[in-house]
Amino acid sequence: MPRVALVNTTDNSPVTNPATSLMIYNTATLNDVTPGYYYWNNKWIRVGTFDTGSLYNLTSANSALSITGGGQLLTAATSLDINGGTDGQVLTSNGTNSATWKTLDVPAQIESNAATIVGGTNFNEELEKVIKSKETLTSLFYDGGKHSLIFTDENNTKTEFEMIDLVGDAQTITNLTVNSTLGTLDYYDENKDTYSLDIGAAVKEPWFGSESNKGATTNTENIYTQGWVGIGYTTPSAAPNEKLRVNGAISTVNSYYADYVFEDYFKGFSDIKADYKFKDLKSVDTFIRTNKHLPGITPINELEKTKEGYSFNVSELSIQLLEKTEELYLHVIEQNKQLEAKELEIKILKEASEAMELRLSKLETLLNSSLK
Repeated sequence: MPRVALVNTTDNSPVTNPATSLMIYNTATLNDVTPGYYYWNNKWIRVGTFDTGSLYNLTSANSALSITGGGQLLTAATSLDINGGTDGQVLTSNGTNSATWKTLDVPAQIESNAATIVGGTNFNEELEKVIKSKETLTSLFYDGGKHSLIFTDENNTKTEFEMIDLVGDAQTITNLTVNSTLGTLDYYDENKDTYSLDIGAAVKEPWFGSESNKGATTNTENIYTQGWVGIGYTTPSAAPNEKLRVNGAISTVNSYYADYVFEDYFKGFSDIKADYKFKDLKSVDTFIRTNKHLPGITPINELEKTKEGYSFNVSELSIQLLEKTEELYLHVIEQNKQLEAKELEIKILKEASEAMELRLSKLETLLNSSLK
């Protein structure tokens, strides 16, 4: 067999016009050739390696390739094509000179071999131990006073991140305020546009505005409720149709008070209520016969009639009743004075009658004495 020094695998020199399958022994180490046996097939191919072709015509006895001892049987100059299997599978040996394509379940393989991997039988426990052995004590909290995030590392070094730096150009100037006048929630966007949300329907109040029929939101609204109201009570009394029950005193405000009765009686006029005039009993009698109610008391035909009964102003009625009480006292006092005057007159007449009777008795006695 010829011994020659090849230049590279694509240069046939120093052999001139080599025949296909000509075998030589290369003695040179140069470019892509090393000492060893080569044969010619349009280029020099080292014996024991494959070109881009495939290994074929193997007998059943040689259906498996193996590497024995410390030597290498086959090496691929570029790549070795292996047919069969799908993407992601690996070729594994079962130890009996045969190979099988398998899809490896990596998580399951790791867990089932945890004892080998981390030296324990419980993978989760061992993994937790590994993590804890490497973890460090750090913290992150928000400082509301400075509006910043404070990060403390494992060396207790604090790093402050201001929110203005974190937000940066992403923030916009907006505002959200409650409009107490209109009862709305007003949102002002970054373009100064205002969007109002009517929160009246969302407000749950026991009192309703008499004009809006919505929950009252201000102290100046006219309000109403359809249910029973207890002040100092939690349940109604047994009184039929009761709407208000108060445990305590009730204070009201009126523009005048019934003392105008005495003012007019003694002064002849009243500064408290200029249209009031004290009436004598004869005038009262005439008024009652004509109008069928006391003077100064609201008549029934002027009261509002509801399905539950008549509606009237309790404060006004209390003043009217006090007016009648004061008038009654004044009339009683006048009647008492008249009675006292008549009693005095009767007493005087009685004394005069007794004196006259005494004189007549004495005169009668004198006459009788003279006749004897």
